Amino acid sequence: MLIKIENGVPVGEPPIDEQNFRQLHSNTSFPRILTPEDVESFGYGLFQQTSQPEPAKFMKCVEDTPVKNESGFYMQTWKRTAMSAEEIDEITKAKEKEVKNIRDEKLKNSDWLILASTSGELSIHPLMMNQWKNYRKRLRNISNQNGYPWNVTWPEQPAINIPRDFEEQPK
Repeated sequence: MLIKIENGVPVGEPPIDEQNFRQLHSNTSFPRILTPEDVESFGYGLFQQTSQPEPAKFMKCVEDTPVKNESGFYMQTWKRTAMSAEEIDEITKAKEKEVKNIRDEKLKNSDWLILASTSGELSIHPLMMNQWKNYRKRLRNISNQNGYPWNVTWPEQPAINIPRDFEEQPK
């Protein structure tokens, strides 16, 4: 990748790949492997992308001005900044939706048991039914936990022991 340089400083244009650089300067013969010296006279520097660091909660990483290293390559740099109140609100709502979707899926996956029991299709031991009712209640109350939605402790799903917990009802 190459980045546009003016007066020795990278400018805000996005980097271009080597093929585009060669097309821009099609009347010039370049070596197969470009060096910083090959491109600087054309107003470009070799650019190396880096991995974006993982920001802390309510922080974000934004690209900063590339820095030239001792080999003459411009390295992508990042800075961590605090999110705005609007950004925090937006990601919190997205996290709440994510947690509620997981909760809804867990409830849906246990609906069959409750429906089969209430319809009389299965006879479930009362202690086991109470465990499932408590499990589902804890799922429905997940948003009442301290730290919600960022720190959620999911309730443990009760075990299902077939056929001991279930007995088919005579039809």
